[in-house]
Amino acid sequence: MLTQRVLRAIFYLTVSLFLFLGDKGCNSGDEKIQVEFLYPQIDSVSFSGCLNTASPVNTHTLTLTSDGEGYLNFWDFNSELCCETDSILVWLNYSNDSCFIHIVDMGPYSWCFCPNRISFRAGPFEGNNVVFQVLESQSAFKRDTFLFTINPESFTDTILSPCNSQTALSPLFLSTVPGGCNAADSADAVNLDLSMSDTTWVEYRNDSVIVTTALNYGCCAPFTTSYYDRGDTIFFYVEDVCNYPDEDCYCDCSCCYLFSFIMKKREEALFPYKILLINAFNDNPVTLWWGAIDTRVFD
Repeated sequence: MLTQRVLRAIFYLTVSLFLFLGDKGCNSGDEKIQVEFLYPQIDSVSFSGCLNTASPVNTHTLTLTSDGEGYLNFWDFNSELCCETDSILVWLNYSNDSCFIHIVDMGPYSWCFCPNRISFRAGPFEGNNVVFQVLESQSAFKRDTFLFTINPESFTDTILSPCNSQTALSPLFLSTVPGGCNAADSADAVNLDLSMSDTTWVEYRNDSVIVTTALNYGCCAPFTTSYYDRGDTIFFYVEDVCNYPDEDCYCDCSCCYLFSFIMKKREEALFPYKILLINAFNDNPVTLWWGAIDTRVFD
């Protein structure tokens, strides 16, 4: 019969071997892993809905407070959204002590917009100076940008005004290259094997920027594309020009369409973009994707 000491030794050896093998399998040979930095995230997002437009305080401001542990609380006062908006998204991109925060109006969209009070928390941030760019929703009549540099762990509460000083030239649009089902006719569309989810990706090649979006849609749809640079946002439009139901354009199947928007880099900066779908089935454009083009990644 095994003594208690032997049983204890077997137990510790088994646990040690399990941890060793587990670490090797998950971390591909790293002998020691230390998690020293958590990528900043957004949470606690809320918005008020339309505020009383008769309010005497109608200046757009951004209030910041810190919890002293690397997290920042944002209160965006009188930020404009569509009047019918029932949801928003706050999108964050962090790289090299530079943080881009984009407020996205998720609709439903209307021809009316109004001031809102938006709040959210971001973090954790390391104890370094971070350059922030906070961009108002694309639904705003005159989209504001807040630009500031702070140390998230050691600053006093502050109120900021917009600083719309983005002067960098956005990438020069060159052309759109269609792919996927765009190259198919009614005879072979059903035979295409393009099993891809709706998604978008950005590629940086030499001095070119390529934004490609994949869209699952009915076969044989007649698409056109267009591009619009509003200064604060780049809009890519994908339009189904079938005049449904007066026209019968579609085949009895569905497949994946690809649209590659090709641009040339001009200056280094972050440029928000949005991809919209226009068709006869929706009264307003449908947001397919949004994000930011970062031309600073070029060597």
